[in-house]
Formats: sequence, C-alpha cells, structure tokens
Amino acid sequence: QGIDWAYNKSGKISGIGGDFNIAGTVLSYNNKEIAYKIDKAPKITKSTYIIGTNQVVTVNVEANDDEGIIAWTVQQKDNNKEEMEIFFKECNKIKEQLYTDLDFFIKCDPAVNNAEEVCMIYPGYKAIRYYRVANQLYKQGYKVHARIITEEAHNKTGIDIHPGANIDFPLFIDHGTGIVIGETSIIGKRCKIYQGVTLGAKTLEQGEKLKGTKRHPTIGNDVTIYANASILGGDVIIGNNVIIGANVFLVGKSIDDNTKVLLDEPKIILLERK
Repeated sequence: QGIDWAYNKSGKISGIGGDFNIAGTVLSYNNKEIAYKIDKAPKITKSTYIIGTNQVVTVNVEANDDEGIIAWTVQQKDNNKEEMEIFFKECNKIKEQLYTDLDFFIKCDPAVNNAEEVCMIYPGYKAIRYYRVANQLYKQGYKVHARIITEEAHNKTGIDIHPGANIDFPLFIDHGTGIVIGETSIIGKRCKIYQGVTLGAKTLEQGEKLKGTKRHPTIGNDVTIYANASILGGDVIIGNNVIIGANVFLVGKSIDDNTKVLLDEPKIILLERK
C-alpha cells in the first residue's frame, strides 16, 4: 500500500507515520539521515534504504520541476524475521555461556547440591540467564524488549542488571539481593559478586548529556567483590585478580592487578547490659 507524501516549496514532506525533510541532497526519516542525490530528471528510480535495525524503507520519487511537486511512496517491510534468525543463531552461544556459568556456580558455592538446584532456585543464576538473553536483544536494537526482560529478573530476584552491560562468562552471583550493575559496566571472566554490590555512575546531574558515555566501572578477570561494596565511575578500572572487601566505597579510583582493597577493621565496643 505505502504512504503518499506531498512536497511543498518549504522543503518539508509530512504524513501519517513520520516526516521526510529535504535539505540539499540529504533526506531525514524519523531523524535518521539518509544521503540522497536529488536528480532533475522527471522520474527518479526506486531505492531501498535500511533504517535502524528492524525496518526497511523503499522510496519511489517522481519530480515535476514546473509545479514544484514531488510525490513519495514509502513502503515499510517488516524485517523482524531476519532479526529473529540472528537472535536464535546467537542463542546457541548463549546456551554454552550459561553452561559455563552453571559449572562456575557449582565450583564456587559449597552449599550447592546439584546443577538442578542452581537452575531452579538460585536467584543469581536466574538473573544471569535473563541478562544473557536480554543483552543479545539489546545489541540487536530491541532495547525496550531487553529492559522488560531484565526488569522481570529484577522483580523476581532483587538483582538489577542493565541489559546493555558487557559481562563475560563465567560469572558467579551469590545471594544477590540489592546488586546493581549499570548500563556501561564491563565485567571480565570468572568474577564473583556478592549481595548489595553497586557498579554505578558517579552522578546523575545533567543525565541526558551523559547518554552514550562510559559511566560505569570496568572490572577485570578473576575479581571478587564482597557484600555492599560500591564502585562508581566510568573511569574506574579494577585490575585482574583483585579482591574488593565488604563495604568498600570506591569513587573514581582504579585498582592495580593482584591487589586486596579492604577497610580498616571497625572498632568494636562492648558494654555491660544492665
């Protein structure tokens, strides 16, 4: 069917479904630029453009220089089938990653009785399963779908992992309640994260201007982060084979390889009960 668009001398073409803007040799479709040469011939042949990751737009152009009128027909083709083929192909890799995660859970937690227990009960493993599927959708451009999946995991487990985070495998999350892993976090192989850990940003002031920047920390390989530690800032790099102790608060400070980061032992006061 398509959509017909009328061009007037103001240079704007509008109609139900979006806007085309013409300026010199550039067309805009839903604020995405397309390079396009405007030919003076009465008729311009059909061209096909890929818009975003899941939409194909075919443009037919007819020009009438005398009246200053250009007629546009826009045909949108659903490209979801191709995207789903990519997704299901990647699912084989996700499956292998999750098997590796599962083996790591069994290795790390002496309370584990068998693999079935981890799969059915452990909130950390459930959050990782949801994340790995959501992350693939996120990378393919289905960001809202990905957020729905990880927020469902958040609701079920209390573990908040943004689907845009880059998390290698295997990963072990113990207990997990209150863990927050931000969108631009990077986590290496064989890491262990305990309840209450935050991998966050330093500030949310003028948050819109920070969109697309590295706001969350980078965690190396073989890192253990104990309960309630907070590591904030996109410039923070935690090296390989590092231990971050419980309740440690790091802002804008990187840590070298093979380092333990601990708080001073708190002073304990004993009082006689009366």
